[in-house]
Amino acid sequence: MAATERNIEAPAYAGVPAGLTARDLQLIEAAARARPHAMHGVDIRLSVPLAWRRYYLAIMAGTERREPSRRVLDRQARPLATLGNVLFVTASATVLMLVCLAALLLASGVVEI
Repeated sequence: MAATERNIEAPAYAGVPAGLTARDLQLIEAAARARPHAMHGVDIRLSVPLAWRRYYLAIMAGTERREPSRRVLDRQARPLATLGNVLFVTASATVLMLVCLAALLLASGVVEI
């Protein structure tokens, strides 16, 4: 079905302003298709099911390609110093230290299995 024939009331277009024309939608779709999907050097995505809800973890790393102005805007929109980030880093460091301590105790013979 061509973009001109699409029903912009369909779920795929939920939240699309009513003032958009079929031509506007065509241009948006063309721009989205033209964007290359860059691969990251590191791309780890995990989904962790817990009893009451599901959480995800995404770790990506690679060559920085954003302009400095874009990086500033992104940092303002997503600050690093948030309670969630501090708790996550603290919990991750604690788990890593406990694993290292357990390995050290096992290797030294202080604790036997």
